[in-house]
Amino acid sequence: MMIVKKFTLDNINYVDDLALCLGFFNGLHIGHLRLIEKSLNLPLKSAVLTFSDTFYPIVLHQKEKVITSSEDQKEILEKLGVDYLLILQFDEKVMRLSKEDFIEKILVKLGGKKLICGFDYSFGHKASGTIADLINLAHDRYEVEVVDKIDFYHQKAATTTAIKLIEEGKVDLVNELLTRPYQITGKVVQGKRNGHLLGFPTANVLPKYAYVMPKNGVYVAKVVIAKKEFMAMVNIGIHPTIDALEENIIEAHLLDFTGDLYNQEIKVKFYHYLREEIKFSSSEELICMLKRNEQEVRDYFKKINLK
Repeated sequence: MMIVKKFTLDNINYVDDLALCLGFFNGLHIGHLRLIEKSLNLPLKSAVLTFSDTFYPIVLHQKEKVITSSEDQKEILEKLGVDYLLILQFDEKVMRLSKEDFIEKILVKLGGKKLICGFDYSFGHKASGTIADLINLAHDRYEVEVVDKIDFYHQKAATTTAIKLIEEGKVDLVNELLTRPYQITGKVVQGKRNGHLLGFPTANVLPKYAYVMPKNGVYVAKVVIAKKEFMAMVNIGIHPTIDALEENIIEAHLLDFTGDLYNQEIKVKFYHYLREEIKFSSSEELICMLKRNEQEVRDYFKKINLK
């Protein structure tokens, strides 16, 4: 079982002799997975060192943008066979560490014997530390292994690429980059019940984390309820045809499901973008399109299952 350890800069201590993967690991995309794969093939304990979510507002001066939630991160890393997930509380002290102190007070102190990082990894105050610094300051205490750039459809396999793809609604591509469906976990909350009146009841999902939100529109999806999956069509937007909203919501219509989902936590897995959200001239026209979209969802998964 993977061990999760949380640290502040003041209470870092030796963990083990580690093959230590370095990065922020939001998304756990193919680039991150390459680092982890290398750590698992060494005669050391594999470990992932990442920062707390405070990294976003402190360093990037923006709201947190979650691709993979902390709970999903743990689940994925444990399945991969990682021994340790090490989470450092990111604060002003950590941000102001010199590159030398970052190595001495964090990497060496934790027990890093093999440091594994991407080709563009940087660290320390104002990201002044480079891979060359990691190597030059090793002094025979650790080795450094650098993973080369991974191209993904003429883009860099990176968290920024994943965020861009999600925001553009290109979930097919982001799923390739992540090696799994993009997923949003949330609680089902009370809505206006207009879907019920149309014959397409929906679960209104309040996200549990500050997820990167896919582009407005209708998606092929699956909804997971207590480990059971249901095909679904999911709308992100303001449903402009009936009782238009001021802010976007996530609405999931589950196929072949009956029951009450209110207050339950569900997972929405995105597979394919179907169409833009548009305002229909009548409820009848909307219902006709929803029936068509439902069939498209069924056809999508039928085709997937036949492959």
